[in-house]
Amino acid sequence: MIFIRTLFIGSTMRYLLIFCLYLFLGFSLKAQDFNSEKGDLMLFVKRMYLSQPFEGVKVIDNGVIIVCVEMPIKSNNASSMSQIANIKAKNHLNKFLNGSLTSSDFVMTTQENVSQVDSLKAYQAKIMEVFKEQASGVVAGLELLSSFDVDASKKVFIYLRNKL
Repeated sequence: MIFIRTLFIGSTMRYLLIFCLYLFLGFSLKAQDFNSEKGDLMLFVKRMYLSQPFEGVKVIDNGVIIVCVEMPIKSNNASSMSQIANIKAKNHLNKFLNGSLTSSDFVMTTQENVSQVDSLKAYQAKIMEVFKEQASGVVAGLELLSSFDVDASKKVFIYLRNKL
């Protein structure tokens, strides 16, 4: 009788151990699936950029927003380049979501040219157009999806925001 009882407890423990192992493997496989979706999206956006380079905001299926920023490689300080790229990406996204106010001014300057031969004065006018753009708003939720070097002088940062 004691032998049968220990055999029953041992088989119950075996089933409990198999059940716990099944649960553990099931949860660990789900955690890996999330990163593969981001990896696939990263490869898609990288191929899209390499086929036709762009800078700014693009909306992909289901309201996923991609922000692409090109940065010149001037120094070896990757941290400051990453921070500047993040600020530029937030600026692009802010203009896209909240709009911006654009104004232009014409500035006319004149320059006097005096001829040395016959002392004639001639005036040359130069017109410059100055553009100003102002945007305001709060942008949050940008996540760095990928960054890669296009060539020796340019690095591209790609940011992700899930929904509009």
